[in-house]
Amino acid sequence: MFPAVIPSTTVRTVMRRLKPIIAIGYLAVCGTTLAHAGAADGIVVHDAWSRATPPGITVGVAYFVMDNRGPDDRLLRVSSPIAKQPELHVSVMEDGVMQMRPLKTVEVVEGASVKFEPGGKHVMLVGLHKPLKAGDTFPLTLTFEKAGSVRTMVHVFGIGQSPDRSR
Repeated sequence: MFPAVIPSTTVRTVMRRLKPIIAIGYLAVCGTTLAHAGAADGIVVHDAWSRATPPGITVGVAYFVMDNRGPDDRLLRVSSPIAKQPELHVSVMEDGVMQMRPLKTVEVVEGASVKFEPGGKHVMLVGLHKPLKAGDTFPLTLTFEKAGSVRTMVHVFGIGQSPDRSR
């Protein structure tokens, strides 16, 4: 059915059409490798968690730890497909009242860890598209001035639970 010899014009045509596909695949593989290498040499985000939200509640929270294994850097913003507007916040005690304040950026000094935890820095997930359920996970992307985007997966614990008290 197939000719024993494929004409060279056919080979050239096929190769010409495959070059963009091969190039895109190459860039995708190299880009992924470079992104992971940057995270290993710069900012590493780990221990990301959240709590389940009751039905009808459209605001959640996310916590995590950032370790800076590279030069001084700055967290500029966060994003996640589960919320319309993830925001950087910090809880502060002011005149005996706990208050929440927005943060424009968060400094991450070389060799230091920065914790996002209850009662301190955290990500407010404003405009949740659906309630957070215990056992779920969702992606959170942190964008840094130097390290670029670092993606982590956030694990959702039950209401009132945390990684330390998950049972």
